Amino acid sequence: MKTNGKTIVISGPSGAGKNTLIHHLIDENNNLVHCISTTTRDPRKGERDGDDYHFIKKQEFQNSVDNDEFLEWAIVHEHYYGTSHKEINRIHDLGKDAILDIDIQGALQIQNKASQAILIFIEPPSMEILEERLRKRGTEAEEKIQKRMREADEEMKHKGKYHHIVINDTIDNACKKLNDIILTNV
Repeated sequence: MKTNGKTIVISGPSGAGKNTLIHHLIDENNNLVHCISTTTRDPRKGERDGDDYHFIKKQEFQNSVDNDEFLEWAIVHEHYYGTSHKEINRIHDLGKDAILDIDIQGALQIQNKASQAILIFIEPPSMEILEERLRKRGTEAEEKIQKRMREADEEMKHKGKYHHIVINDTIDNACKKLNDIILTNV
């Protein structure tokens, strides 16, 4: 696959399967590199700094915002998340395409700043299946699940702002559609 140093943005509700799809895409496409976001939240079990996220303190994040070091940043689920220019440039300097898993706020910021970015929204087959996926994770209390479902309702309202919408009905189907989009646009 020929690369032009593109930026591919993947968004969708929590539980839509974004990370799973990204890992499959990277396994199938050696020109894709996952762009590691920066966050102020604590690592979850099994997450490692520099592999899953760059975990930093809130003040350090704010300093980076003040110094315009982020292509995009937002407060999501009460924590700060951002994509640094440095991380995107690192990937593009390798001659690779950056694939990002970010929220809608960040995706729309990137759309305004980097018009060549390809925005893809991952949609669950239904809200019932989304809730089932969140429950199967077993990582969050009922209150958090309900909050994520309310947020998912809001996020779904913005899917029309993306270049492409992919329904994650099965991993194989969704990966095939994503690969087709990437091969056509990258």
